[in-house]
Amino acid sequence: MGNREPNPARYFAGLILLIGMMASGVGAALAVAGRHALSVQICAGAVVLAVLILFFGGLIVGKNRPPDDD
Repeated sequence: MGNREPNPARYFAGLILLIGMMASGVGAALAVAGRHALSVQICAGAVVLAVLILFFGGLIVGKNRPPDDD
């Protein structure tokens, strides 16, 4: 199928997915319970955290790329 070797890109992608799934689950539970403001705050915080991880993960993945042999 492909290379199953762990690498930073796979790690950061999984971390962003984990944050999204956890925040949407907690946000949905709170929305059903009637706490809409808190639900929106949790989802907004998760988006900010995911963007930060995407930025710093991109920097780390870019540093770990092998040099081009052109």
